[in-house]
Amino acid sequence: MIDQINQTLALVKDTTDANAMWPHLIDICRRVHPDLPWHEMPSPEVQLDLHEGWLWLQNDLSEHDEAVGIYLGLDTLNMQGGRGTNIEFGATSECDPNSGRPDWAWDAALHYGSRHLIKGLVGMRACYSRPAWRESLELCDYVFFLGYSGMILAEVFESFTLPRTLMPVWGFHDGDLFTLGRYQSGEFTRLCAG
Repeated sequence: MIDQINQTLALVKDTTDANAMWPHLIDICRRVHPDLPWHEMPSPEVQLDLHEGWLWLQNDLSEHDEAVGIYLGLDTLNMQGGRGTNIEFGATSECDPNSGRPDWAWDAALHYGSRHLIKGLVGMRACYSRPAWRESLELCDYVFFLGYSGMILAEVFESFTLPRTLMPVWGFHDGDLFTLGRYQSGEFTRLCAG
């Protein structure tokens, strides 16, 4: 699955439009499991996820105005059919924004904010968690959650105009973490690296 992870990270880094990225994200999984009914995969409501993601992050960032390091932890198991959450927010000032590495998230004392639901992920998981997709579940969980959330979060950070420096990392709660990018001098640079 390392190839698919690297392809997903490259897609998040190089594709600046989540709508354009969506078919390419499906292709990463389709190449591994070509026999599945990929046409049944629901297209996410990208604009809704961007809007709600912006409101959520704007609120939590304002409540943690001294933070530089931003942890965005993905949770594939607690969406409760769209009534739960799938991402959590953590923040710390104990982060070197020039390092480009996500290691600080394991060692820093994080101050947690609110949890959020990226709604597009709910429909995706409902589709690929059906019995016919069993062999692809682990791959789809990884690629769709990391890729789609990364695109939404990166576009949200790119839309901010904040007078501060931020180093957001994202990935799986108690799992792999990657540096999403660096927000500095009013500009967000995608890094998408581990």
